[in-house]
Amino acid sequence: MKFQQNLSIKEDIQQNIKYLVKNRQEKFIEHSINYIYQSKNELFQKKIIENLFQYLDDCYSHDENKNKKEQSVCLTILTILSEKFIEEKNFLMSNFVTSHMLSRSQHNSFIMRISLLHYFTQIAKNEKIQIQKIIDRFGYSLIDNILEQYFSMNENSAIAFKFLDLHLHVFFQKRQHGESMIYNALKKQMLKHPHEFVDFIKRYSTANLKKLDHDSAINFIEEICQLLKKSLVLKQKYVHKSLSEILLTYLNIFDDRPNETLEQMYLITLRILNDCKAKQNTEIIQTIGKELKKRQQFIEKNSKIIHLNFRTKNNSPNDESNTSHLKNLRNFMKLCS
Repeated sequence: MKFQQNLSIKEDIQQNIKYLVKNRQEKFIEHSINYIYQSKNELFQKKIIENLFQYLDDCYSHDENKNKKEQSVCLTILTILSEKFIEEKNFLMSNFVTSHMLSRSQHNSFIMRISLLHYFTQIAKNEKIQIQKIIDRFGYSLIDNILEQYFSMNENSAIAFKFLDLHLHVFFQKRQHGESMIYNALKKQMLKHPHEFVDFIKRYSTANLKKLDHDSAINFIEEICQLLKKSLVLKQKYVHKSLSEILLTYLNIFDDRPNETLEQMYLITLRILNDCKAKQNTEIIQTIGKELKKRQQFIEKNSKIIHLNFRTKNNSPNDESNTSHLKNLRNFMKLCS
């Protein structure tokens, strides 16, 4: 199965997409991607890309719910193609795909939104401004939907966690816009599913916490403190006790960070928790206060030590190959069914 380099390219694409949907196997999608990429004919590649996006637009203009599988195949091909261009440092072609992706960011399609977030967090990683624009535009509705699917504990729960495992970190990267968004989304699940929520926080932190960059780690701690404070106000004893234990564990996990970073984490924690006068808060405040004092004394004794900046590989919790991106994208599209 090949895309033909002739004037009937639109018809060829339609036939090929339907063929890929019918056969479902990833190897056929990989074959199509490699055929386009290995042609090394940029004019031909641009025509294919333009027509794939046009096919997407046609799906949206009709009944998008009837064409989800076709949309999934198109977006998967475009995403992996762009990744190959970036690896080759062919930024002319990767930017061509990126610009077309951005121009569709106003679509209400859930499939498009999943693809956009994945594209700008896992593929076009240097587009930090665009990531924030996407999050500001539809971040809450997207992450709220994914969290709902995770906590529904159905066949999509495992896929939903994988999506959160790869993408949730970007919601902790910019405090000004992300604070109420991620806090409200997590708070909603904390109130609806307290036990499952605690298990989720433990699971996510175990997988990702040490990989977060400086700002994301600080903001993550702050969000947990805000949720802990809310659990006190609502008298959710189980959640309060569990989040208190988790918070202290987190602060210990971050022990390999520069001391100034740790001090900042402790101060933020105390500032937030001191605002809540509940009696249950006293013990954790005292414990954190003692740890902070130890940390400050250590800093004073070692003030001449030069601390290296903490860095994570590519500032992303996960790095994956083309094959795993293809598999992940195919799975993530199931969340749209």
